[in-house]
Amino acid sequence: MKKRNFLSLALIGAMFAGSAFAQTATTGGWEQLNPTQRDLLTAQIRERWDKATPEQRTRWLEHASKWSQMTPEQRAAAHKGRGKFQAMSPAAREARRAVFYKMQSLKETERKAFLDSFFKMSEADRLAWVKANPAPANVRIKMPKRPPHGMGMGMPKPPAPPVTPPPAK
Repeated sequence: MKKRNFLSLALIGAMFAGSAFAQTATTGGWEQLNPTQRDLLTAQIRERWDKATPEQRTRWLEHASKWSQMTPEQRAAAHKGRGKFQAMSPAAREARRAVFYKMQSLKETERKAFLDSFFKMSEADRLAWVKANPAPANVRIKMPKRPPHGMGMGMPKPPAPPVTPPPAK
């Protein structure tokens, strides 16, 4: 009986400790986290990094670099776009992927004309086009460094990095 009471008390204590952990983690910045809290937050990332291929690691670093250069408004727009994509039905996502893939193969001058004609199609015609022009399965599309005009989700171009002169010899 004493063992059961001890386990119950330990469980209740762990629940309160978890709640206190969550409160301290959300109220302060990274610097206010203790090493245990930081390790808990980074453990999953570390595990995924260790299992990732070199190509995935390169892509993650590129994404992190782009993300760090975005303004808060650009980050909010990116979150909003991702949320819209995730909320789509699988068929709608596949249609977006097909259109995106097609846009990558067109010249900038052809893109607007393609989109205009695509959105003038009836729903049935669009579905037929997507079926006839599927996006390749499991293909990562390398995004251009700067999207062409009209393709940047309303985000302004990031500022150019500062130019530093080479060190004097």
